[in-house]
Amino acid sequence: MNNIQAGDAGAYYVVVGNAVGAVASTVANLTVQPACNISLSANTAAFGATGGNGSFSISSTNGCSWNVVNSSAWITLTSPGSGSSNGIINYTVAANPSTAARAATLVIAGLNYSIVQAGAGNGSTNGIYTFTTLAGMVGATGSVDGVGSAARFNHPRYVTLDSADNVYVSDAFNHTIRKITPDGTVSTFAGQAGIDGSQDGAAGSALFKYPSDLVFDKQGNLYVAEEGNTTVRKIAPDGTVSTLAGSATAGGITDGIGSAARFSPKISLKKSQRCSRPNVYWVEMNAKHTAATGTVCNSELFEFPAVKK
Repeated sequence: MNNIQAGDAGAYYVVVGNAVGAVASTVANLTVQPACNISLSANTAAFGATGGNGSFSISSTNGCSWNVVNSSAWITLTSPGSGSSNGIINYTVAANPSTAARAATLVIAGLNYSIVQAGAGNGSTNGIYTFTTLAGMVGATGSVDGVGSAARFNHPRYVTLDSADNVYVSDAFNHTIRKITPDGTVSTFAGQAGIDGSQDGAAGSALFKYPSDLVFDKQGNLYVAEEGNTTVRKIAPDGTVSTLAGSATAGGITDGIGSAARFSPKISLKKSQRCSRPNVYWVEMNAKHTAATGTVCNSELFEFPAVKK
């Protein structure tokens, strides 16, 4: 018998005969065990340099046996590492004494559960201030919203703060603007991860291309300089994205209003105190280090580093 299924279970015997007669074998009982189906509630976990505790559950059907293979000395199982039914695996991750991130894999019935841990270099001091990692993990890239080390970025470039101490990050290679609340919760504020372009509209449908410098004005508008589009974008407090100045299809060094202006890729955004209503201005840096500047609040033009009206 080949390709035996559960419905083939039963009693079988063989009869051999010829012209003289026949002989029957003894009865053999065939039992077909149901297929094993083992799954994990999660397949990855991330920890900071200080380590901590983690857990995941195992779902096992039909009484199938499983065991956990752990080859990493810095991970300790604190619950039974084998079973033949549903179970929960608890473990402890030791503090990482190295400045380099590290990774390990637990193997359960051929399934992998990956654990990554940040290096001790994620926190440092200069003798006055102590620096710690607010969000993301050294050496791990991606675009994942989450809390602290569970979040992922891809070449974050510039940061700025709003009036509520939320941090905004230009996530350049993801082509998005990310927001980090004071408790370390990361969300995608504007743009679509992995999709570049120049599209205005609601924050979630807008497109950016290699966003760089960021700055807020007094009214809560966020201004974004784009290296890929050579434009200055504006994100209103309600999340509406618009193109304030420049052209996504043509760079250069041209003064003008709105889309008539042209920029080189390197644009630095600063707050201006020279306007009657403090706002934002930009400084464009080309290969010769100086190009031109302009303001959002009125029609004044600046010539960096001197100022002219």
